[in-house]
Amino acid sequence: MGYLVISLSKVRCAAPGSSISVAVLTALVAILSVQTALADSWNTKANASVSWNYNDNPTLRPADSPLKREATSYGRARATAVLEYASPTLAIEIAPRVTRTYYPNKEDKDLESTNIYLDTLTEYNLQRNSLDLLFDYSRVGLLTDEFGDGSPDDPGTGAPGANFRVDDNVQRYDISPEWTHQLGEKNQVSVGLVFFGSDYKLEKTNRADNQNKQIQISYNHNLNNRMGFGITVLGRRFESEKLAPIPIIDINLKNSSDSIGVTLDLNYIWSEQTSIGLNVGRTKTDSKRDVLLSADPTAPLVSTSESGITNTIFSFIFSHTGYRNTYNILISRGIVPSSLGIENTQTSINVSLRRRLSERLTAILSLNGFDQESISSQQRAFNSKYRFLTGNVSLAWRFNRSWAASGVYTYRQNSNGTGSNSQRADSNQLGVNLTYLWD
Repeated sequence: MGYLVISLSKVRCAAPGSSISVAVLTALVAILSVQTALADSWNTKANASVSWNYNDNPTLRPADSPLKREATSYGRARATAVLEYASPTLAIEIAPRVTRTYYPNKEDKDLESTNIYLDTLTEYNLQRNSLDLLFDYSRVGLLTDEFGDGSPDDPGTGAPGANFRVDDNVQRYDISPEWTHQLGEKNQVSVGLVFFGSDYKLEKTNRADNQNKQIQISYNHNLNNRMGFGITVLGRRFESEKLAPIPIIDINLKNSSDSIGVTLDLNYIWSEQTSIGLNVGRTKTDSKRDVLLSADPTAPLVSTSESGITNTIFSFIFSHTGYRNTYNILISRGIVPSSLGIENTQTSINVSLRRRLSERLTAILSLNGFDQESISSQQRAFNSKYRFLTGNVSLAWRFNRSWAASGVYTYRQNSNGTGSNSQRADSNQLGVNLTYLWD
């Protein structure tokens, strides 16, 4: 079996937007591909693509904003590898990815970014016990992350504010272990932990570094081969810190919140191709905000504010996977962190529709949108609501085993504010993409 060596330190130290970070990850993917190809138990897949896009509002600013950029075109390159290992008791998946965005216009150079992602999943199964370990790492530019392009499953954190700079970068990590024990033929219990953090490069931008720690305990009972129900209890601790953008005196803002909640869970397997999941619950959150004169922990405290709120949370998942048609629908309401350093209640919808028109031609439609506001009643008076919507329509043609081409149209809309003070921005983008696949 080949050896897998992943040096996160090299990836983290690469300068944002530099060719070094691209070279490091590309070399890593190449080494892993060669080594794992020699091992019978490993399966390696990879692809590389280039695209050229035209966008009439690249930074998604309102029409009257002085920060709005002119319509422009840009290029993007992307390399992805998926390394899979499977045995009767152990499964491993390692998926590194890197993208580079290039703007030919000199005045748009601050929009460029090199984005690095590393997603891993390990599953270890015994007769009555299983252990899952998820580890994700990313370093992305804010123009990529803020409006929802960082992940196909995440519509973005949605932080409004005309003073936000697009040339910032953020590092994120997510470590989530989960242990599951089979109590009997129909009952199981699981314990999961989540450690999530965000670290922004620039200070005094109104963005906040944050950490999220969570524990959840679940009990599930299978009524039959198709239906099961359960209950989940969770607790979460959220902390953030930022320097307010004041030129003379550094004002340090610290936010923290503690949440406890419970959900009822229902899962139903409609058929071999179709499944439904529903989770409904309540969560209580107590928040605290400290204002300090500087980042010095011994500095005098200016003010402290506290508040509490109870929210309903839910998620509905519908999934169908067929030869010709694939549908995935997620409607949810939960509590999510934002780059403002506070937590928000977020109601979101994610829809993905894929239809195989022929052996070589596939049409894809996706829609992501959310509406969010601060969970704190006190902070809600100062932080307006935020809404975001993005839709994609694409037509992909795989003209031989290794090559595919696609055309994509993307519409984006965001709005923030309250009443007559709300602002709205729209953008339209057209792009063409060429992909080479290694199977």
